[in-house]
Amino acid sequence: MILSIIYTYLSDNLYIHLTSFVIEPVFLVLMIFCSIMVGFFWSLLLNNSKTIFHLKRRKRNFHDDYISLVENFNGMAYRCLNDDLWTMKYASPKTYELLGYTEDEVVDNKLISYEEIILPKYREYLKKRWVEILLQHNDFSEEYIIKTKNNEEKWVYETGHGIYDDSGKVLYIEGYIQDITSQKQTVIRERKNQAKYRNLIENSQDAIYIDEGGIITYANQACVEFLKAPNDEAILGKKVESILSEKYVQFYKERVNRLSISHLSNPRAQYEFIRYDGSIAFAEVSSSPYFEDDRLAIHVFIHDITSTIKTESDLKRIQKRNRDLISEMKEGIGVFQVDFETMNSILVFQNKGLPINLYGKYNKIINKTFKEIFPLFSDNETSEIFNTISSGDVLHKEILMNDRVLELRFFTNVDHELVMMASDITATKKQIKEIENQASRLATMIKSTDVGTWEWNLVTNQIIVNDRWATLLGYTHAELEPYSIETWKTLTNPDDLIKSTELLQNHFDKKTDLYECQVRMKHKDGHELWILDRGCVAEWSDTGKPVLMYGIHIDVNEQIQKQKQIEKISYRDFLTGLYNRRALSEYLNKINMKNALPISIAMADVNGLKITNDSFGHSAGDELIIFVANTLTSVFGGNAFLARTGGDEFMIVKENTDLFTMHKIIDEISSRFQKSILHGMQISVAFGASSTNNSTDSLDSVVRNAEIEMYNRKMNSTIVKRSETINTILETLFEREPKERIHAQNVSLLASKTGIALNLSRDEIDMLKTLGYFHDIGKIVMEIERSTNTYNDSADVWKHSQSHSEIGYRLISSANEYKHLATDILHHHEKWDGTGYPLNLKSEDIPLRSRIITICNSYDNLITNHVINEKFSIDQAVQKLLLESGKSFDPKLLQVFIKKVIPVIRK
Repeated sequence: MILSIIYTYLSDNLYIHLTSFVIEPVFLVLMIFCSIMVGFFWSLLLNNSKTIFHLKRRKRNFHDDYISLVENFNGMAYRCLNDDLWTMKYASPKTYELLGYTEDEVVDNKLISYEEIILPKYREYLKKRWVEILLQHNDFSEEYIIKTKNNEEKWVYETGHGIYDDSGKVLYIEGYIQDITSQKQTVIRERKNQAKYRNLIENSQDAIYIDEGGIITYANQACVEFLKAPNDEAILGKKVESILSEKYVQFYKERVNRLSISHLSNPRAQYEFIRYDGSIAFAEVSSSPYFEDDRLAIHVFIHDITSTIKTESDLKRIQKRNRDLISEMKEGIGVFQVDFETMNSILVFQNKGLPINLYGKYNKIINKTFKEIFPLFSDNETSEIFNTISSGDVLHKEILMNDRVLELRFFTNVDHELVMMASDITATKKQIKEIENQASRLATMIKSTDVGTWEWNLVTNQIIVNDRWATLLGYTHAELEPYSIETWKTLTNPDDLIKSTELLQNHFDKKTDLYECQVRMKHKDGHELWILDRGCVAEWSDTGKPVLMYGIHIDVNEQIQKQKQIEKISYRDFLTGLYNRRALSEYLNKINMKNALPISIAMADVNGLKITNDSFGHSAGDELIIFVANTLTSVFGGNAFLARTGGDEFMIVKENTDLFTMHKIIDEISSRFQKSILHGMQISVAFGASSTNNSTDSLDSVVRNAEIEMYNRKMNSTIVKRSETINTILETLFEREPKERIHAQNVSLLASKTGIALNLSRDEIDMLKTLGYFHDIGKIVMEIERSTNTYNDSADVWKHSQSHSEIGYRLISSANEYKHLATDILHHHEKWDGTGYPLNLKSEDIPLRSRIITICNSYDNLITNHVINEKFSIDQAVQKLLLESGKSFDPKLLQVFIKKVIPVIRK
């Protein structure tokens, strides 16, 4: 029955392992030999009286031969009950090598049950798996971890089947368990290197694709060629089922389900694929799971066997119905009868693969001596090989023979014959050499790119860097030794270190595929250098913690500087240096609402900018805007996004800030502005703020709410503020030019007396009085420009002198309290005959109050040295005024002024 188990295992699984001999040669050689010997002795049992050996030796005991094969398998053959403990009823002698327990200790659970030897996390899964398979009367196979007697953990591969009674009830389970720890460790080592050699995937001759939820999300070039697709874009996004033959779709689903449950790799299995040209391709497919955020991605590896499938299919059919598998195997198998007296041996059995592996072609070498076949072996080597018969050891040899590299394995059978298995590993060696060459090429490529490389052990915090990593910063490699993560932290700008740490943690939490950060690092000569730091974790612990990480350093200092210049032009306000509206728009679109909540937005509008520009010039207005911008920056610092969105408007966006906190900050800024004076005026800024703590809210609505609040506050304060500003501007003019105050007082007095003389109402007289006081307010700009030497010649002086009435008009119009006087100020230099300015109005088209102010203004200019250096008496002034009657002045108003106002003045 044990023989049946072994044969079943070999016939059902050997084909799958044939193609993996390059990766697992020892395991494959063992399995092939065992398969050959089982088939060979099975043939002997079937033929009873026939034998292929005609040597002078005792008749062979077939039972003993079988036992020899079982004992030489590098694993454990067993029979057990189908109970919860998998109670062993038989265990082969190799049990001790595998488990550390003897067969006596595990049979009937005398010392321990096999169920206890299996690692706990696999027990329930295996029980459930076995139940499902045994109910279907199918063979089973699985990989899992056991714990040996000395607490060593081993990966094992188990295959077997059930023994049933007539009613279909499981009587026993028989099978074979083999140590595959070394193969697993090889896989782990390969994973460590995948970050360095990931380009091998792209250049792999075997097709590789990634299956995520049944959709192909990646395909290498070999996969494109295997499927005969026009390009990888034609493959990406396709359902995996669409490229499989219909009969393999269900098999594919079962293997995906197995992966998702067990988290274990699927062994190689044959598939049929439908190529893009309609042809059928045959391949051996293995797959391994990869979980990210609990999402399964399957890495699928395809080995194209289309060209050899017919031959191998024939071989597979022969394996299933013919026990002479050994003779057809590609690996060479030979049995020598050894004569220890002469220290020579005769080859008494060979399969077809033996001469092919040894000589590259088939011929009969039966009955040749060991020395004839292997003349290169010395006597000592030959003696060492023959001694395996008495020692029971397994001896491995690797030799060069006929330009091929052969791997030979020697051991003994129960008849004390020397058994040899030979494998041509030339291709394997060539592949290993190619991998080494590719590694060398990769190292050369890295060197040629002039980048610094680093390798970080997160367990020890030690790092390994190349010379370029150090020379980028102006050091030699030796100057920075010993290297650790502290070396990097010490050289990195503290602000950038915070950002880098956050991005690293995102990668460690598997939120990002790569870590990438631009940091400033300290050069040996003291200046900072921008470095692009990029890497990824290459090895994770069983608990999902990062263990090993690889990365590079690239000097991007020049690019960063250019980028900053471009950013300053494209995304910065040229006056304040704050971000502009374009940058604000992009920032709002990129905000991650979930991470930013609560988020507050404030709007700021500078009160009186227009008045400041009109009164003190645009340079003063710019000064006001810059002052406000600098104040906002000093309070918010780098913890908010500041943008100038218009001439006098700003927007502040502050993440992780509630509305209460935002209002506290606004109150602090407003308090600063209340204590700030510019050009004699108190700085005033209207604020509005809004906030949200809901990720579904639109930021546009938050902006609108802040804007509405800002405008409401601005409207409530504008009337009072503008009136105060007008008075401040006038006071500034008077402080800069004291004669203007006297002139304003004089004209105000003359205008009010003229109003009385005209019998105007009390309100009209008060307006005339105010108008006289404010009529030259527009001269504030002239005073500023004169103090800054803006005028080039007398023509400029006259031009700006004429503009003061228009400037006065704009200033007064901005204040509700005085805007009814704006038109009168605009036209107080118009002339009766239409030759005045600014609009050349004529006669009664000129407002009455403007005509009155024109006479009063001219009179005061004549009797004082306000405008000209010459000063006239009252009579002289009256004569001057009369000369302009009907020209500059309204004749009727002039007569009233001369006859009624002048006499009052004389008194």
